[in-house]
Amino acid sequence: MRSTPLPTGFGFPLGFATAIAVTLGTIAAGVTRQPGWSVFALAVVVAAAGVLSTPMAAAGTALVAWGLHDGFVLGRAGDLVFTSGSAVAAGVFAGVAGVLAMTRIPLPDKVKVPAPRRASPVVSVRSSGAGASPGMPAPPRGGPRTRSPW
Repeated sequence: MRSTPLPTGFGFPLGFATAIAVTLGTIAAGVTRQPGWSVFALAVVVAAAGVLSTPMAAAGTALVAWGLHDGFVLGRAGDLVFTSGSAVAAGVFAGVAGVLAMTRIPLPDKVKVPAPRRASPVVSVRSSGAGASPGMPAPPRGGPRTRSPW
C-alpha cells in the first residue's frame, strides 16, 4: 500500500473541481434554503482532500469551499457575505482540513516490476574426446562432424 499522499499539484485541483461540482449540485437541489447541507457536502470534499492529499491541498480546498459556499449558497450572487453562518462554515472547513490532513488512507502503489534475473554463466563445453564432461555424450566417430547443441 502507498503511504505517500497525492501530490499537492494534483490534490488541490481535484478538490477545487470537486468543490465546484458539489456546489453546483447543492444549488440545483435547492439547498440554499438550508445551507447546512451545503456545509456538510463541502466538508466531505475537504475531508477527502485532507485524507488523500497533502495538508496544503486540504487547506486550499477548504478555502475554495468556503468561498463557494459563502458566495453562491449564502450570497447567491457570487459576492462574499460575512455573516455568522459564513464564520461557522469557515470554522467547519478549517477544522476538517486540519484534523483529517493528519490521517491519510494508504493508496495502492504503482505496479512494481521485479528486476530482471541474471542469467547463469554460460559454460562452453567442447565435446572433443579428451577432457569432455562426464555428463556429455561423446561425438560420433567416423561420421561427418556435427555441431554440438551444448
